[in-house]
Amino acid sequence: MSRSHTVSTQKVADITGATIRQLNHWVAMQYVAPARVPGYGGMIEWSSKDIEIVTSMVRLISAGFTVQRAAKLARLMTDNPTDKDGHRIKIGQNLTLVVK
Repeated sequence: MSRSHTVSTQKVADITGATIRQLNHWVAMQYVAPARVPGYGGMIEWSSKDIEIVTSMVRLISAGFTVQRAAKLARLMTDNPTDKDGHRIKIGQNLTLVVK
């Protein structure tokens, strides 16, 4: 992805409501995997997909999901198209989560 289509960690925090500390922790724990500028201590570059994942994580965590589960579900949500009712994610036998 070109640098013109990425944003800084501060901007992601402003957009999503996550704190910079949360974002850095989620990257360290590999819950999200934004690109890094090459070099020691390179800046993190967040794509629109990364921002969508973080936004979903914040919403899911505020709804009571653990960070680990929110990360898994958020990635599934970005990979599955929405319909008129929102994201539909099968999370178990005969159990579907709908996130609007």
